[in-house]
Amino acid sequence: MDEKETDYRTDLKRLFFHLKPVAMITCLKDGSEWSISQLAKESGATYVYTHGIIKRLVQAGFVHTRLEGKRRMVKLTEEGSVIAQLLEEALRKIDDIYDQQATASEPEE
Repeated sequence: MDEKETDYRTDLKRLFFHLKPVAMITCLKDGSEWSISQLAKESGATYVYTHGIIKRLVQAGFVHTRLEGKRRMVKLTEEGSVIAQLLEEALRKIDDIYDQQATASEPEE
């Protein structure tokens, strides 16, 4: 996949989703706990931005947090797991549709 295709896919996903919060949620989908710093790094967001998103996700009931020493650990709730699964399926579907369109538009030999 070249850079132009990657940019187009990302633009399609941005049309529907804020990619950094989605990345944070999908990082947690396997049931593991991540620190806010780890989520920030993986999603390409700042610590402050990530902390704000996690705070909103806690308020919505999608994640819970706990302190482990000085680190705040984040884990999906049951409701958050459902949301993570749906987001991942939606992102995969966008990729599938793009792949089908790209294949259909390739010139025949």
